[in-house]
Amino acid sequence: MQSGIAANPPASPERLKALILSDPELVEDGFRVLEIDFDAGAVGRLDALGVDRDGSLALLSVAAADPDAGLLGLLDLYAWAHDQRQLLHRVYGPGGFAPDRPIRCLLLQPSFSPRFLERLSLLAIDVTPLLILAPLRAAAGGVALE
Repeated sequence: MQSGIAANPPASPERLKALILSDPELVEDGFRVLEIDFDAGAVGRLDALGVDRDGSLALLSVAAADPDAGLLGLLDLYAWAHDQRQLLHRVYGPGGFAPDRPIRCLLLQPSFSPRFLERLSLLAIDVTPLLILAPLRAAAGGVALE
């Protein structure tokens, strides 16, 4: 995967979350949002809790100032969600996600260094890096993600 910085960063994390809520398939085909700004108590706040097209629970972290800190927070939230997956399944109902599927982590950033991507490849869990590529539909404030 190529890394790079969008020529014009499209929006603040809050604006990106609003865009994702209004059009979840900006993240990937079949992505559904269950909740924005999900509060996991002492563990922290997740930018978006969602479900991918295969029914896996997906944890989305949006554009942290420091990708390393964003990843560490996402890993803490992953551990919490893994422990609480049955509770989450009861809360979001059987149509929410398949509790027997692996939990996915999605990390949305304007750029990733090659070293950061190398560290991601060493993890035992699935963390998908998503790039904010460029503004789309400038008047609408859309973004392209890869």
